[in-house]
Amino acid sequence: NANTKKVPQIIKMSPWYIQLEYVKGIMDTDGSIDINGGLELSMNSKDIVYEVCINEKDLVVLQSPCAGIFYKKKRSCDFVRRGDELGRILDPYDGTLKARLYSYVDGIMFFSHDSPLTLQNTPLFKIYGA
Repeated sequence: NANTKKVPQIIKMSPWYIQLEYVKGIMDTDGSIDINGGLELSMNSKDIVYEVCINEKDLVVLQSPCAGIFYKKKRSCDFVRRGDELGRILDPYDGTLKARLYSYVDGIMFFSHDSPLTLQNTPLFKIYGA
């Protein structure tokens, strides 16, 4: 019965990258993109919908260490590895490098800041991974 389906326990116990592939499969069959570019998931089973949602607490947030011009090298949905350079912050007056931003986890870029300007402590990237 479609109304009582649940995410298999083996998927729940699997590493994040296996869980991500499971979510991709669900999105391929039951997902769509709305006119604003947002993701939509249409399923009969509310349990699966809630179980496949990524919680904010599962995301690694990288904040800006300083204010400046934000130049990003990675975008949403990119796969990143620990040590990858994600972006840079430049001085708005002379263009000198103020900071390099590196990933300290492997994962999928879930969110990346879109504005060319950033303030100190602004969340610039959110990564789903380990």
